[in-house]
Amino acid sequence: MAQSNQLTRWQRLSLRLMRSTLRGLARLPRSFVDKVLVPALDWLLYHLFKYRRQVVEENIRLTLTYLSPAEQKAVGKRFYRHLAELMLHEARYAYGSDEQVRQLFRLEQTELLDQLYEAGHRQVFVLLGHIGPWELMGSSALHLDRSRYQLHVIYKQLHDPVADQLTHEMRELHHARCIEMMQLARTLIRHRGEQEGERLQMYCLLADQSPDYEQMRYASSLFGRTTPFVTGWSHLATKLQIPLLFYEIRHDDQAKQWVGTFRLLCEHPTSEIQYQLVDDYVTLLEENIRLAPHRWLWSHKRWRFDPHDFPQVVYSPRCRDLHQK
Repeated sequence: MAQSNQLTRWQRLSLRLMRSTLRGLARLPRSFVDKVLVPALDWLLYHLFKYRRQVVEENIRLTLTYLSPAEQKAVGKRFYRHLAELMLHEARYAYGSDEQVRQLFRLEQTELLDQLYEAGHRQVFVLLGHIGPWELMGSSALHLDRSRYQLHVIYKQLHDPVADQLTHEMRELHHARCIEMMQLARTLIRHRGEQEGERLQMYCLLADQSPDYEQMRYASSLFGRTTPFVTGWSHLATKLQIPLLFYEIRHDDQAKQWVGTFRLLCEHPTSEIQYQLVDDYVTLLEENIRLAPHRWLWSHKRWRFDPHDFPQVVYSPRCRDLHQK
C-alpha cells in the first residue's frame, strides 16, 4: 500500500476529495440513494456506457446454460442494477458508524469459529466469492468478540496508488486489518510465531478470480465449464495445517439484511487433498451463486485464459472435457 506521505501533492489532494465525496454519499438518505441514484447509475452503466456489456452477456450465456435466452438476459439486466447498488452503497458500508454497518448484515454459524477456537486452532482461512457486497466481510468483526478473533482482509495491491490507499483505508475502518497478497505467507508464519495474543486469526480471501498467467496450475468445473482457479491458498493451508471455512453471502429480503454464513470446508487439510479442497470450494461457490445469479461479478474477465493452452495445468475430475496434455 502506498502511504499518504509517499503520494504526490496532487495525489493527496485527489485522495482527500475522494474521501469527502464518499463520506458525503454515506450521509445521504438511503431512500434517495435507492430511488434516485441507483436507477440513474444503472441506466448509465447499462445503456449509455455499456460497461463491459459484451463480457457480461457472454459470461452469462456460456455459463448459465440451464437458463433460457430470455432468463439469461434478465440476469444480465439485474446484474447492472445490483452493480449500481454496490457502487453507491459501498460508501455506507465503509463510512457508516459501527452501529449503522452492524445493522446492515448478520452472521450465522459463528459457532464454527468457537469450535475451531476451542479445538486449539489460532489461524483459519475464510474463503468467499465476489457475490453481493463482499466487502462487508471485512466488517464482520463488528459481530465477533474481538478479544478472541482478529479479522484480516487479503488483497492484491492496485496499480493506482490513490485507489490503493483509499481501498486499504476503507477496509480497515471497522476493525479489520489488510494483508497484501505477496506478504501473506510471511505474515502467516509470523503470526504463528507470535500467536497474536492467542486470538484466532481469520484470513479472508476472495478465491474466485482468474489466476494470472504465471499462476495457471489447476482447472476445475464451474457450472460445467472448465475454469482455472488460484491454488496458492490451498497450498498454504495444507503446508501450515490451517483450517478452511467458506463464507456464503445471501440477502434476507424479509429482514432487509445481508447474511454471511460460515460453512466448514476442511478442519485438517493435508497435501493429499490440496486440489480436492479447490473442488470443494468451487462446489460451495456455485451453490452460493445459484441462490441469486445476478449478484455474482459477471463483469470480471473470468475466462480470459484457456487452461488447455497451458501444458502444466492439472484438471479436476469434475471437468467433463478432461484430456490432460
